[in-house]
Amino acid sequence: MTSILIDTSCFIEFLRGEDSETVPALILAGKVILSSVVKLELLAGVRKSELLTLDELLSGLAQLEDFPPVDLTQKLLTRARGRGSFGGISDLMILSDCARTGSHLLSSDTKMVKLAQELKIKLWND
Repeated sequence: MTSILIDTSCFIEFLRGEDSETVPALILAGKVILSSVVKLELLAGVRKSELLTLDELLSGLAQLEDFPPVDLTQKLLTRARGRGSFGGISDLMILSDCARTGSHLLSSDTKMVKLAQELKIKLWND
């Protein structure tokens, strides 16, 4: 079974009512793994009114409890440098989590998707 690492952007869309199907369907199918980086980004940016829903949403997911290895993230950084789509270290760490687990990425962030494609990270599509 293919695991899916859902990016912060898609979780936010779900919490704000912009996606009522994709994220819940993947969670119910048991395909989602949660990156520690995504979890921290969500906790840092979630509205107080969304916190309970977020806690419920994340509680049943398989979670990566550690951060990706520095050497793997560094390799991706070296490859990403100068490509024009580099979004930041947190993006590279999330992509490193995909690479180390063999997960496909689900993201609605166009820069993240472009970077994932350039770095040969598999994307999830229906």
